[in-house]
Amino acid sequence: MNLTNDSTNLTCDERSTYLEYRASILIWKVVPPILILLGTAGNILSILILTRKSIRSSTTALYLTVLAFSDLTVLYTGLLRQWMIYAFGTDIRELGNLMCKINIWLVYSSLDYSAWILVVVTMERVVSAWLPHRAKDVCRKKSATAILISIGVFILLMNAHLMYGMSTIDNSKGSGQCLEIDDSYDTFFNVTWPWIDLCVYCVIPFSVIVIGNGLILTKVLKSQNRVKAGSVMHTSGERRHHHYHTSGKHSYMTAILFTLNIVFLVSATPISIYNVGFTYWTNDGDKKTSAQLDLWWAIVNMCMYGNNTFNFFLYCLSGSKFRHEVIIMFCSKRTDTHASTLSTKHLLKEPRAHSIANHAKSPKAGTSKEMKRLSLPGNVYLGQWYNTEIVASVSENGLYSKDINASNAKLLSDKNIDNTKGNENKGTIDQSGAEEKTVEADMDDEKGLLDMSKTPCENAESCV
Repeated sequence: MNLTNDSTNLTCDERSTYLEYRASILIWKVVPPILILLGTAGNILSILILTRKSIRSSTTALYLTVLAFSDLTVLYTGLLRQWMIYAFGTDIRELGNLMCKINIWLVYSSLDYSAWILVVVTMERVVSAWLPHRAKDVCRKKSATAILISIGVFILLMNAHLMYGMSTIDNSKGSGQCLEIDDSYDTFFNVTWPWIDLCVYCVIPFSVIVIGNGLILTKVLKSQNRVKAGSVMHTSGERRHHHYHTSGKHSYMTAILFTLNIVFLVSATPISIYNVGFTYWTNDGDKKTSAQLDLWWAIVNMCMYGNNTFNFFLYCLSGSKFRHEVIIMFCSKRTDTHASTLSTKHLLKEPRAHSIANHAKSPKAGTSKEMKRLSLPGNVYLGQWYNTEIVASVSENGLYSKDINASNAKLLSDKNIDNTKGNENKGTIDQSGAEEKTVEADMDDEKGLLDMSKTPCENAESCV
């Protein structure tokens, strides 16, 4: 990853006559803004999804969250700088000696860090597949944090020579350029270092990832073959269900890991090969070859930075659980709004409402006691009905349940008081009614006895 200089020492005027060079300029001007926008949105969404409560307990989620931060660092320290050079003619490494050293140090370190995070995730999945009983002891949050810190410190120290060897040096045009400080470091950086970087960034991660994926795939296939062969038919139903559940979980994680690793190997290998062969391909100094190298330099860089851009889309493509979390996150606001509306409607449908409606018919009801509508997010309207005040607080997730419960408790208390008074009044009325009915019954009996002593004519209004 020789990310310091242009691919050749020829001037732009000498190369501009070749189609390959013009194509490379077009790629550098058009593609980077697209990758930066997609990469920024994708990595931020990955961080938001992977830190959700339902998924952040996994150590794999922690690794992938750190990977998203590392990818953002790569895009904004590496790709953004390259785009600004070709689009505006501005190189941030020429702004000062410190900027020259820090920028190149961060670019190399973040690229290596992203590669080694995939290595750690692969090893973790190997342990989970082959040593499931030890996985809980080995794959813990504290262990994962310690591993991430250790790898980060190692990579920063390994690339620390860039802080010494790179410096802003005035060129023939009188402007500062971020270059090697002397010939000896120039030889190390352009001849020896590409081989070291090839091993650290590509060969070792490539080997570990391929072997690890092979072990995981072997374990998954063996597990599936045992199921197909009916070896679990002699076990209980619960153990058979657990076996299927574990196999499905491993398959889900394996699919994501395989996708990430394949994309990494395809995108990282070309630029590592380019950096190793660059010194040998430019010995003749042919202009046509230099223009072709410019084009290949643009292509291999887009491949490399694409690996830091599309991880979110790879998660969605290969991970059903990740897709489910994405759907939940985007639908949660609408769901919370709907739930808040239902809670409000339920609150206003309490028995207290009918007494309010009756009170509204009273001529004493003034405007000060009329319902006041308060507009809240999600078109939720809460009111203050007369002397019964409904207090609600709105957060990102909707109404706080404690406020609704407080209002419900108040309304329930009012309801109980009304019911108690009503029962007392009803008892008094029923008792009075029973006494009146008893008196009326006695009077009817006396009247009946008197009527029985009279003749039919005497009972009629007139007799003919």
